Amino acid sequence: MRALLPLLTAFASGELHETVRRTKRNAVFYGVIAILGIILVIFALVAAQVWLAGLYGPLDAALMIAGSALVLMILVFVVMKIVAARDRRRARERRRANTSLYTTAALTLVPYVLRSKVTLVVGLPLAALAGYFLFGGRGDRDD
Repeated sequence: MRALLPLLTAFASGELHETVRRTKRNAVFYGVIAILGIILVIFALVAAQVWLAGLYGPLDAALMIAGSALVLMILVFVVMKIVAARDRRRARERRRANTSLYTTAALTLVPYVLRSKVTLVVGLPLAALAGYFLFGGRGDRDD
């Protein structure tokens, strides 16, 4: 909800049109920057090919550039895997923290819930059943 608050405020104050216009303009500028960056990389590779071909020959120069691209590709792949593992670990820790938070909240409410006879007779079995289906069925099985 907090993320929507600035957008709703901008809409209410009439600044939404200006924000959309500015975002579209920036998207066009970033697109032009990306295209020029691609052109820069292509010409840098061509220049490296010409320079290395003068030193080592055309085939060796092409193989050096291809090898460099392979090393960079592997490096980016390893970094991507490290970041993905870190994100999975954080998500697992967040789930573990949430589970303990839910357990603590449920145990805190138990004395208040058990005061009523109706809740004790009807609610306790339903809560146990819901707890089983929500948390009990997640274990590793050899089925």
